[in-house]
Amino acid sequence: MTNFSKKKIRSLMSKVLAGLSDQLVEAESTSVCEKVLNLPEWKKSKNICLFMNMPKMEIRTHDLVNEALKQGKNVFLPRCEGRHTMSMYQVYNTNHLIKNQWQIPEPDGSSPKVMDDETFCDLIIMPGVAFDSNLARLGHGRGFYDDFVHRYKAWCFQKPSRCDIFKVGICLSKQVLPNGQIPMSPLDEFLDLLVTPQNIYKRP
Repeated sequence: MTNFSKKKIRSLMSKVLAGLSDQLVEAESTSVCEKVLNLPEWKKSKNICLFMNMPKMEIRTHDLVNEALKQGKNVFLPRCEGRHTMSMYQVYNTNHLIKNQWQIPEPDGSSPKVMDDETFCDLIIMPGVAFDSNLARLGHGRGFYDDFVHRYKAWCFQKPSRCDIFKVGICLSKQVLPNGQIPMSPLDEFLDLLVTPQNIYKRP
């Protein structure tokens, strides 16, 4: 995939992921979940932004979300509220989520959300189409997560008592590309850490 555009990488990655068996996706999702649960950043976090996975071609997160709730974490899930904007709403279980246009379960928007009053988030678990060990991330193209992180950083800047959000990407093994193959613009957010079925990549 050397020197391909973001659009081309997304197209190629879609074909790769479509060919993965359910058994492989489930096994790799379990491995990643176990690694995430053992991260120091997870253990010390109180407010976590997570995501519910797409029906196909994405790491499965249902167990991770439920474990966070079981551990007493304050869990926030994304709700799309515009072409390029999403908000993170608190959830108390996964039984009353509503499927959006991509068939992804999301909150109904009636609960507290991150950046309302003093509602902060110290850890965000992020999806993506492709990643590399330099912590570059390629999303699905609408900029939801980059926009959210930018807005959250600006909000935090006004509240020096709140630490910056720690960004963790999670993915399947086939989603990790060689370094330098993901085009990154000044608006694209690098991760702080990437968890794959085989490895954990951190900033030097």
